[in-house]
Order: sequence, then C-alpha cells, then structure tokens
Amino acid sequence: MPFLAATADALKAPWFVPEPLAWADLPSRSRLGWILGIAVAVAFARSLARPRDALSALLLSHAAAGLAAAVAYGELAHPNGYRFAYLTSLSALAVSAGSLALFGAVPPERRRLAALTAVLLLAFAGARGAADACAAWPAARTTFDAFNGHETLTAEAILRWRTYGSVSIETPAGVSVVQSLVAQPRFLIPSPDPAGTAAGRSFRVAAAGDRGRPGERCVEHVQDPWGREWATVWGRRSR
Repeated sequence: MPFLAATADALKAPWFVPEPLAWADLPSRSRLGWILGIAVAVAFARSLARPRDALSALLLSHAAAGLAAAVAYGELAHPNGYRFAYLTSLSALAVSAGSLALFGAVPPERRRLAALTAVLLLAFAGARGAADACAAWPAARTTFDAFNGHETLTAEAILRWRTYGSVSIETPAGVSVVQSLVAQPRFLIPSPDPAGTAAGRSFRVAAAGDRGRPGERCVEHVQDPWGREWATVWGRRSR
C-alpha cells in the first residue's frame, strides 16, 4: 500500500497537490498551475498516443525517471519529492509542445489568434509566478514560520541593543542558532550606528511574557509583522 500510495501521489502531485513544505513554495500553489498544467497534460497525452516520436521518447523517459524517483522518495512531502518538476528545461519543453499541439488543432484561419492567446496566457503565468516568488512567498507568514524567522528577529534585536551595552541571551528555544546569527550577521538587517555607545548599561533578551527583575525596564517587545511576540528585551543601568 505505501508503494501504491506514493505512486498515486506522484502522478497527481505536479497538477493538483499544493506544496506541503512552506520553505519551498507557497502552500496554496501547485507546481504547474492550471495554465502550464493543461499544456503539459496535452504534451504527455500526445506522447502516449505517438510514443515513437523523438519528442515523445524524450518526455516519456524523463517522466518515467521522475516517477521512479518520486516513488523511491516515498509518501512524504509530495510534490517536493517529485523530481521531474525541478527539471525546468524539460518542463518548458513539455509546455511548448503542449501549446503547439493545442493551437495546431485549431483551424488554419484561427491559428494566429490561438497562438497569440497562448503566448498571453504563458506570459500571465510567468508574471504571476515571478510575483509569487519575489513578493508573495517572502512575505508570507507560512514562509516566516518555515524558516524560523523569530530567530532572525531575536538576533537582530540583540545586534541593535549590543551597540548600547552588553546583551545576555535567555530565550528558551533556538539559542544556538541565534548566537550563530549574531556571530556572523551577514544576512541580517544592519543595526543603527548611534553617535556613541552608552556605558554602564546591560540588556537581557528573555522569552516573551517574561517578567522583569528588580531594576530592569522593558525596552522592546520583539514581534513579527503579524503581531506575535517572540522575545522581550529588558534593560538596566549598571551600578
């Protein structure tokens, strides 16, 4: 049954199954989408009908290899495990073949309009994919959670307050990751450079909801863009 289930998932994954891993793609999007999916389906239908054609042999052989890899990968994380979808050159070739087959079936007097319609649809699909990749996916809450964005926010808070005094870390989770980010902050937002570093101050980065100790004052609640609090920064003057 696991073998059959993995095979069934692999067959439908590029067309119908949303991406289960938010760090790889938007969970609401399938790998192909309906525009590219129709063209690829037509290309493979034509390949099955004419298996001796050179193009059919190319597509079917890669599809068989992709299906075998997906079945060997198992039931977990389809369509992320469907390797054929990552072969973008072959996917583009399948889309092109399917599009040519579609408007090739149109009467000759309407093929110019059909070709123009196909080009516009493919351009729309590409533009939407670019918008998803460059804007929607980086800003999504699911992407933030998948990459443990709270660790980055905590590290950035430590860097900000380190310029004003010493900082200790007491967050219960991800301490080692936060410390590594602080040690090598190449991918973090640069902290402001104040006119001078204040002496005699210390800060403590604690878990969200932590109660301050005597003499401490809350200087920042580390929150994500959705209002969730991940840490609290407490400050105090050293005597």
